Amino acid sequence: MGHEWSCDEDEPAAERYFNSSEVDDNTYQIMLEKLLPQIQMASQGATLTGVNIPLGEQVFRWNLSPIVFDDKPKMVVAQGQDITSLVEAERQSQQAREEAEESARVRADFLAKMSHELRTPLNGILGVSQLLKAELRTDNEKEHVDVLINSGEHLLAVLNDILDFSKLEQGKFHIQQDKFRLMELKNTVSKIFAPLCEEKGIHLNVNADFADDTHISSDQVRLNQILINLVSNSVKFTHSGSVKVKLALSESNEKLHINVTDTGIGIDQNRIDSIFEPFVQAESTITREYGGSGLGLTIVQNLVELLGGSITVDSEKGKGSCFCIAIPVTVSSHASSLKPTIDPDMQKTLFSRKLSVLLVEDNHTNAFIAQAFCLKYGMDVEWVTDGNQAISTLSGDKVFDLILMDNQLPNLGGIETTKTIREKLSLTTPIYACTADGMQETKDAFIAAGANYIIIKPIKEKALHEAFVHFNEHFV
Repeated sequence: MGHEWSCDEDEPAAERYFNSSEVDDNTYQIMLEKLLPQIQMASQGATLTGVNIPLGEQVFRWNLSPIVFDDKPKMVVAQGQDITSLVEAERQSQQAREEAEESARVRADFLAKMSHELRTPLNGILGVSQLLKAELRTDNEKEHVDVLINSGEHLLAVLNDILDFSKLEQGKFHIQQDKFRLMELKNTVSKIFAPLCEEKGIHLNVNADFADDTHISSDQVRLNQILINLVSNSVKFTHSGSVKVKLALSESNEKLHINVTDTGIGIDQNRIDSIFEPFVQAESTITREYGGSGLGLTIVQNLVELLGGSITVDSEKGKGSCFCIAIPVTVSSHASSLKPTIDPDMQKTLFSRKLSVLLVEDNHTNAFIAQAFCLKYGMDVEWVTDGNQAISTLSGDKVFDLILMDNQLPNLGGIETTKTIREKLSLTTPIYACTADGMQETKDAFIAAGANYIIIKPIKEKALHEAFVHFNEHFV
């Protein structure tokens, strides 16, 4: 059987190699040996395409076809194309992809560490402010402390925006479906923004078009986040007039509609699409005048999409804006238990006996705040500053009812300490992890190690109260 070499007319390199007198017998022989298995397959009637053969520093892609006479292959035609530049481009693309993935991993690790570093002092600011406010008597003193609390909350909101955007960007954001009373969304917005609107002299109207006992299944935290981000924007950019919030269920009860309308500065029509881009605000002067991360609406749009919903914007510069959101929900006839509220008397009577708590926390400010909160419940708190001290203390004779475990500890980290408590000490003492790293991976790692509950720092009195109610219901 004969063979014939045919080269793409647009491939002078291939032609130079195989159809000109410049190619010596050695080069031809090497190429023939490498192609021999494919030639043999083609000689038996197979048609082969896209066969890559390296030759020296170049790579050729071959297509081999049999020439058939009298139902028998008589000749093989091979067409070669120089794809060296294509292979190099693919290699560079793969390298760029790997570098991008590594960059994303490093950035996520950096954000996790920065989250801890930023949340730790925030824990001190917000925690001590809450403790201080409870002890003050005059309105003037309380107003001063409110400034501290509001400033800390604002800083925390910006931090959360940055961390949430990072998680959304990496596809690590998790939606958690749960049953809750829908009216809680309205109450949350009213309580947060009524004082702010009153202070600015604008009218806040929050209307809920459903029964007070309506319960739905969705992600309450993310719905709150969407609503708070939208209303926060409207309040920020409205200097007179009103901010109106309407919550309603569709007639078929399949969708929750959220409309936020304001009489604020509005958005130019040709800038509306750009407001959902990360780190971009409608005008260059907005960042200087109003501040913010430029991530709020980006996060809203991503959360709405994750929840399977849609968002539209209608705005006119100088007259105001209207954001309309529709999100699929499931209306439930079963009422879920409401989250507990903080009552000083309830704090004193929540537990029928004095509980012994081991606090594992390396930061003195955080430890002071946690101890102060625990004392309100009549707890006996013993404080250690690292994982090794915790192991040593738990190896003794004293029995603890609860362990509050920090994450980033010197010598032995919180997750490793939790695992040691469960596996080596074989203790079943409830462990409530306290972490300033809000990453899902950290939460999962703590639970896998044996923790029973996760508290996100900065520790707020309400969140700690909910944790203690959970402990009382499951372990006391």
